[in-house]
Order: sequence, then C-alpha cells, then structure tokens
Amino acid sequence: GDWWEPTRVSKIADLNINRYAGFSEYGRKFLGTTILKPLIGEYYKGNNFFGFFQDRIYENTNYKFAKLGAIATSPSPKFVFAHILTPHIPYLFDKNCKRVEDERKIPEKEKYLEQLICANSKIKKMISSILAQSKNPPVIIIQSDEGPFKVDEMKPNGEQTDWTKVSTEAIKIHMGILNAYYLPEFDYGKLYPSLTPVNSFRLIFNHYFGTKLELLPDKNYFIPNIDRPYSHTDITKIINSK
Repeated sequence: GDWWEPTRVSKIADLNINRYAGFSEYGRKFLGTTILKPLIGEYYKGNNFFGFFQDRIYENTNYKFAKLGAIATSPSPKFVFAHILTPHIPYLFDKNCKRVEDERKIPEKEKYLEQLICANSKIKKMISSILAQSKNPPVIIIQSDEGPFKVDEMKPNGEQTDWTKVSTEAIKIHMGILNAYYLPEFDYGKLYPSLTPVNSFRLIFNHYFGTKLELLPDKNYFIPNIDRPYSHTDITKIINSK
C-alpha cells in the first residue's frame, strides 16, 4: 500500500506492508489543508508529524522496494499486490535515487524523468532479487495505472481539470501505460498489442489454472475529473486513432 486511501491497506490481506497503514489519507489531508498546517510549521514540513509528508513518502518508497525484493523468502504460495506511487508527484528522487526537494526550480518534465529513471532502476533490482530467491519461477506483472499528465492542460496531478475537454495528445500521453509480464512457460504471443489490464488475469488464470474465462473487450475510459472517478467516458476510438 501507499498513502492513497483505496490501496493504503487491504482488510482481506494476511499482511499489510506499509508505513502509512496506521494513518489514513483523510487524516493527512485534514492536517495539510486546515489551520493545523501553519501551526505545525517546520515540524510538519520536515515530516516528523504523523509521518505525513515528503520525508515519509521517500522512506516508505524505499521501504517497500526493499520488502518486495525479499518477498520470495517468505512462505509460499502467495499473491502479492503492491501499489507504489513513484514516479507520481511529489518528485523526491533524482535519477540516482538520491533524496531531492520537490520544490527545486527545474522543469516539471525533467523532475518526472529523473524520478522515472530511479523507479526503473529500483524495479529492475527488485525483480532480480525476486527471481534469484524464488524456489519456483514466479509470475510477475508490472503495470502503471496511468501515464504522465500533460501539465499545461491537466496540471501535475490532474486535479481541478476537466479531463473531457483536454486534447487528444493529452489523452494519449496519460493513457500510455507500462504493461509488462514475466510468465514462465507461457506463450507470449497471447499478449496481443491492444491488451489492457482487464484481461491480464484472465489470460494468466486460463493458462496456469485451467480456467476458461472469456476475454473481455479491451476498452479505455476517461473520467471527468478526480472527484468523479466512477463517471466513465469511452475513449477507445481516440486511443486507437493514428
């Protein structure tokens, strides 16, 4: 889990690995948007209060990558779900994964790319560790839930933006996600170019567990804004347009 509330903790998980597990996103938002923030001052900014801000995000990201790299040594079988918000804002890693300040005066795109380079290196190291320590070949899926925001139209985090009125370019940039698989003894030809995450586990279950799940239509959707996450607009034709 991470600081984002829907995946901060799972009530059905046997184990939650997250330094934010004991403090909700609502509580952090409350502290960050009320009179408490200026009252807390530098103590808040330095992230010593309830583990809220940038230092804690930096620490939690490193903590999760380390835990995931060692996960293969815990008893099996297991299903592991991890949500890591890097390279999402705030930008706290440079390309060498050193701690930097999000407020530094360089272009937004440069900060994003540096944090992305760091995330790639951490993911590669994590996967190498998992493969080296696994007694049986694991199934690994690496997916991003969204691509970058075209900041001149959608701002760095998409908030306060009418997503239905942005350009085709902004839509394609934001919907361009990573979708990578490590599937032992699997016919990778079944991973067709237009595959979307809705069918990932259907293909995997059919192969490894002998299920006969039919594939669903691969569609893409936009929402009007972050405050209306369940109001969907089908943009598949826009994504597929040349």
